[in-house]
Amino acid sequence: MKVIEWHYEFGRGMGFQLVQGHIQLNVIWEYGKDVIRVQRTEGDTPFEDVRTFPIPSDYRGKSRLDIAEGMRDHMKTVCRIMWRKEYGQDGVTEFDREWKLLAFPKGSKVQEDTGFSGRLLGVVVGHVRCGSVREIEMRVTSRRNPHYRCGEIIRVEVTNPWLKSREV
Repeated sequence: MKVIEWHYEFGRGMGFQLVQGHIQLNVIWEYGKDVIRVQRTEGDTPFEDVRTFPIPSDYRGKSRLDIAEGMRDHMKTVCRIMWRKEYGQDGVTEFDREWKLLAFPKGSKVQEDTGFSGRLLGVVVGHVRCGSVREIEMRVTSRRNPHYRCGEIIRVEVTNPWLKSREV
C-alpha cells in the first residue's frame, strides 16, 4: 500500500491517492466546495465517483489557509473510512503506518530521543516498505552519539515513539 499526497489541478485543491495493487482511490477536496469527493478505479478503468463526504460545518466559508491542517486531518479520516471499506481492519492498520511516513519526507530533519543513548539527529534519505513494516532510512548527523558514527545510514521504524520531526 502507498499513500501519495498531491495538489488537485495545479493548486485548485488538495488530495490523497491510495494505491494497493490495481486498486486506486482518490480523495479530493476542491477549494471553495463543501464536499470531499472519493473516486475509485480498478486496473485500466477510468476513475468513477464513489462517494462524497461533507466538510465540517465550522470550516465552511473560511479561508483555505486557516483550515488547511484541520482539513488534512478530516481527509485522513475519510481515507481511513474508505480503506476500511476496501480492506477491513488490517488495511486500516497498514494505512496508519503508511500515513506516518508522510510526516517524514525525504530531506527532512529528524531526531530520535531515547533516554539511554542520548539524542540522535539525522536527515531522512529514504523510505523502506517491507510487508507491514514502514521505516525511514536516516543519515546520522550527530557527532557525539556513542552508538552511531556521523554519516552512517540507519533504519528507524516510523511507529517508534521517540522519533520526531525537527522541521519548524
